[in-house]
Amino acid sequence: MTTLQRTLQLSLIATIIPVGMMAMSTPVDAAELCQFTRVIKDDTKGEDVRCLQEYFNNNGFTITASGAGSKGNETNQFGPLTKRTLIAWQKANGLTADGIFGPSSQALYMTLAGITKPDNSSSDTAGKSQSELLDLLKSLQDQVDGIKSGDSTTPPVTSSSAKATQTAIEKVLVEIEKVEETIEDAEDAGRSTSEADRKYRSAVSDILDAVRYYFEGNYTKAQFEAEDALEKSEDAYKESGGEDKEDAEKSIENAKDDLKKAEKDVDDADDDGVDVNDIEDMLDGADKLIDQAEDAYDDGDYDEAIDYAEEASDIIDDAMDDLEESDEEQVAKDAIDDAEDEIDEAKEKIEKADDDGDDVDEAEDILKDAENALEDAEDAYDDGDYDDAIDDAEEAESLAKKAVKAID
Repeated sequence: MTTLQRTLQLSLIATIIPVGMMAMSTPVDAAELCQFTRVIKDDTKGEDVRCLQEYFNNNGFTITASGAGSKGNETNQFGPLTKRTLIAWQKANGLTADGIFGPSSQALYMTLAGITKPDNSSSDTAGKSQSELLDLLKSLQDQVDGIKSGDSTTPPVTSSSAKATQTAIEKVLVEIEKVEETIEDAEDAGRSTSEADRKYRSAVSDILDAVRYYFEGNYTKAQFEAEDALEKSEDAYKESGGEDKEDAEKSIENAKDDLKKAEKDVDDADDDGVDVNDIEDMLDGADKLIDQAEDAYDDGDYDEAIDYAEEASDIIDDAMDDLEESDEEQVAKDAIDDAEDEIDEAKEKIEKADDDGDDVDEAEDILKDAENALEDAEDAYDDGDYDDAIDDAEEAESLAKKAVKAID
């Protein structure tokens, strides 16, 4: 059974058309009906707050026995006592007990008031079986998909409000599908999903209401419900580890990209004669860590997957630092070899010129400077100062060439 099926089995009957809830609260007299046009929460002030307090006090949810907020002494301020009463009312009616009088709570209030009643064609769920309820959800989703593809028999969307509502509903349906997957992954990994599942069930209820309002043409209410469903879906996604999953995917992908680039750089260095054996061993170790990261990801252990992937990336970075140093070492070695060759060649030419009776004093002085520069290069190389070694070797080579010209 999928998460969606469990959701409907546990909560859809109780939250979409709360027939059972109606027995738990007294219907509101039409003359006393409150008008809610905003979300009511901590520190909200206004006559709508006073009306809500009167509703609670008159319908079995007494705010306080005496003083401000008591029956006949209702206020326009939403404070701790009103919030506590709202939470009790929400719990009694199967809603998310968050102490916020938002879309879901207001929809229930209107239902209890007998004002907002679903039409029998799409929303009368009384007496329906679970499979029929599942078919209802699928039908609503199919209708939205049909509108998007242009295959729906529903009248075409013409107003900007309708289009905005359709976009909002489609966004929530995508998010809900993501949540369902992450909850299932979390359950397979043995992690607790109770909080995510609770928020997910509430989001499913809200989006069904949104779709229903959409087809009734009440786009403002539909968007209100869709926004509430989206917020709950996103919260459920976080609770079920969805963001951790995304972070793990990104970490693994980054490590793979780093490894691929590193392997190419190492192959190029190997072709250039650089000793890369130790570096290749390091990359092999990183590759194994990436495999472990993928295994942890498949097991739903995203934190461990991230740790393995980041460790692999660190090793790859170290390997690249070593490769860069090896490249510099090789360049320095080649520069010293070139300087030695140039000095040896200069010596032969100076000796020959001396045998021929030419004045080689200046050439020999310059050559001596070249040999000194070569010694400095070799010392720097031995100390691991490859940049200095390269500079000194290049200077030695240049002086050797200059010595030969001094013969002429």
